[in-house]
Amino acid sequence: MSKQETEEQRKERAQEIRRRKELIRQRRRKKKLIRVAVYALVAFLALLLILAIASIGRRIRENKAARAAEAALRQEIEQSDFYRGGEVLHLSFPVLTLDDAVPPSAGKEEAAEEESHAEEGDEHSEDEETEEPEDGEESADGEESADGEDAEEGDGRVVASVAQALTVSDFKRILQDLYDRGYILVDIYDLAESTEEGLKAAEVMVPAGKKPLILSQQELAYRADDSSHADALVRDANGTVTNRYRNAQGVQQQGAADVAPVLEEFLATHPDFSYKGARGILGVSGENGLLGYQIVKEDYVITTIEIEEVAKAARSDAADPEDPDAQDADTEDGPVTEEDEEYAGEDTEARVTVGPPKVNAAAYAQETPQETPAADSGTNAVAGSTESDRIITENKETIQAILGALRASGWHIASSGFGDVSYGSMAEVMQSDAEEWQRVVGPIVGTTDILLLPGRADIGSWSGYEEDDARYQLLSGLGFRYYCAENDGELTWAQIRPGYVRLGMHTIENYDAYAALMGS
Repeated sequence: MSKQETEEQRKERAQEIRRRKELIRQRRRKKKLIRVAVYALVAFLALLLILAIASIGRRIRENKAARAAEAALRQEIEQSDFYRGGEVLHLSFPVLTLDDAVPPSAGKEEAAEEESHAEEGDEHSEDEETEEPEDGEESADGEESADGEDAEEGDGRVVASVAQALTVSDFKRILQDLYDRGYILVDIYDLAESTEEGLKAAEVMVPAGKKPLILSQQELAYRADDSSHADALVRDANGTVTNRYRNAQGVQQQGAADVAPVLEEFLATHPDFSYKGARGILGVSGENGLLGYQIVKEDYVITTIEIEEVAKAARSDAADPEDPDAQDADTEDGPVTEEDEEYAGEDTEARVTVGPPKVNAAAYAQETPQETPAADSGTNAVAGSTESDRIITENKETIQAILGALRASGWHIASSGFGDVSYGSMAEVMQSDAEEWQRVVGPIVGTTDILLLPGRADIGSWSGYEEDDARYQLLSGLGFRYYCAENDGELTWAQIRPGYVRLGMHTIENYDAYAALMGS
């Protein structure tokens, strides 16, 4: 009996030992979990502490930076002058004339001639060998008088009247004079601030002693047949926007030859001429292409192209251009004429006598019906159209790259109307031009709310634009809020209303006009 009880006791003892061991294991697991929880809590608290310290440090730095910025702003305000929008000078310039296109004494001779005409009642003296042509009338050598707009060179290219033109050198003189007078470029958007009620006049701040200036260029367009101005805006190897032009010898070059590139060169040596990176406003048109590039296929000018290389290729599919007999042989296009020989050896691009800017000669050749081989005219017509579409697509991409570079520098792009139309004319005429700009130029340029009113005309009276006025309704509906109109009165003038900013501008056509305006 005792032996049996001992066995039971052994079993109970063994079970007790197992229970104790299990209890010990449970206690150990519990302690381990507690330790893990404690460690996690400590780590969490440490993280919170680190974040709190970092937040406090960040706030200290932000407060320090805010105090520094506030102190700098106070100092800037103390060292600045403030102007109302109506005190900001706005000068607008045309496309600049190349210096080589203007004889050094052209302006003086023109002024002397006008003075002589005024004194003598426009009568010529008896000892004059030739009679001066009247305004706009062609002279014996094919040029118009100085009062006319355009003249024509012997090679058929148009040369703008340059006797009273604003040259590149004149523009540089103007920039230097403005700088010496204490003017500094400001942004047109500094004139007003947007509120829930609309636009509200803002104070224009400039460094003490400086005077605010807004600079713009109207009707920025180039013509391929105009040798007195730049050909186009381009980007050089460094991505800098510059001009392509031909010098007096007809050699194509790149360099600053118009408002934007010349101003950028001036700012490189006079960075304090710009306040907070302000540049100017470029008003682009579209009738003669955009920035010197064709953007619309013009079918009506295809038959006007006269290029010797194209004519030779079209006369015969099998003719060898190096064979004199082949060149002299009659073809369906006729024999080589004296006019054909006149073109031989000259640059093909320079021989385009009519057409939109920068037209690719090869594209014209493919599009010209009478210049393509008769064997497969349908195929060639399609190929020519495709080539023209490709060129225009590439031109648009080039234009957008140039505009992107200009905007990155601080320039604003504005509308200057599509064609040579005054916005003070009939509402239907203005509407047609404005909508044509939106249709053709808008998709390339992008949205803009700045309008340099073309034709030196305004769309309303001095008292303000009326909401029910058809012109204002149309332009406002197209998204324009900043209107720059010719200012014939005060030196500076502006009108700011909830729906628009109206700024007076002075068009500087030549250096004499600038000197007269500024009183020097």
